[in-house]
Amino acid sequence: MIYTSYLSNPVLKVNSDKYLVISIMRYTPSWFKGLICNEFAPSEHFVKLSKSDAIEDYRLQVLIGEYVSQLCNADVRDILDTITSSTNKDIVFCCCETPDKFCHRRIFSWYIQSQLGINVQELNNEV
Repeated sequence: MIYTSYLSNPVLKVNSDKYLVISIMRYTPSWFKGLICNEFAPSEHFVKLSKSDAIEDYRLQVLIGEYVSQLCNADVRDILDTITSSTNKDIVFCCCETPDKFCHRRIFSWYIQSQLGINVQELNNEV
């Protein structure tokens, strides 16, 4: 199964042996010792603009379009196939934003589901 989540999700700590956690962040914290997939990390431009307190709809649409274009240019299917064939664990692609905030992992999840037909769920954060 493929999930998205945030690095500090308590479920990942309690069940660390069950999940292969992969950062898809532009700036992964130094304490994170898991895998990093830069191909799925948003651009620096995306990170800067998405952190603005009052992101307008237009700017949001531009950011989404830029990130989808980036994913279209990455070999998403091959990268996912390589990752899934290397583990028996559930895969969790993570960033640092909690579920109540906008972040690129929702776009990432949508892209994988709509373009590749692979089910991706947000990992529940209840232990």
